[in-house]
Amino acid sequence: MIKLKTPIKNIYEIHYGGEIIYITKDGKYIFESGNLQKVEVDDGKYVFINLTEISSSEGRKNLLDNIPDEKLFVYGKNKENYINVVTDVDCPYCRKFHQDIPVYLKNGIKVRYLVYAIKTSSKRNIVSAWCAGDKSEAFTMLKNEENIEKKNCANPVEEHQELISSVGISSTPSIFLPDGSLIQGYMSPEEVIQKIKNP
Repeated sequence: MIKLKTPIKNIYEIHYGGEIIYITKDGKYIFESGNLQKVEVDDGKYVFINLTEISSSEGRKNLLDNIPDEKLFVYGKNKENYINVVTDVDCPYCRKFHQDIPVYLKNGIKVRYLVYAIKTSSKRNIVSAWCAGDKSEAFTMLKNEENIEKKNCANPVEEHQELISSVGISSTPSIFLPDGSLIQGYMSPEEVIQKIKNP
């Protein structure tokens, strides 16, 4: 391990193998891989609190909480326990997640979908689902790779793309817990529910 001074007073550069970490002189804060972390000692062990992720979670929560259900594909009615999920209709793991919705509903958790659409054909299908008499049923049919009637109407699909971009997501599924923390990729409903109950 090599410790070097930096141009910033009381900030040192640490070389640890191939990694470079910046640390304050008092050892209370480190900056590593774009994250500012607070270092605490708990029961003789070092604990790292990712302050960057905490701030990011708060920002995502504020942004997502301001999107009304009326602009999303929504399953469930719970106002307190909910997750926001960035999904698309072509991704296999998104389809697997969608099959888990009964488990979320049984546990009193509402699922709010923002739909990521890269392909023009996918976008047309999502618009058709939005314009259907029963949005949720039509969207589930798309998830099950079933055909739905082609329709067009005023819709928030482009708005979804902008919102997804603003939270910096480009992969699906991406699951946002009620506190704004992010799970990237598929995770079983039992694990997600556990994270909601024990943030």
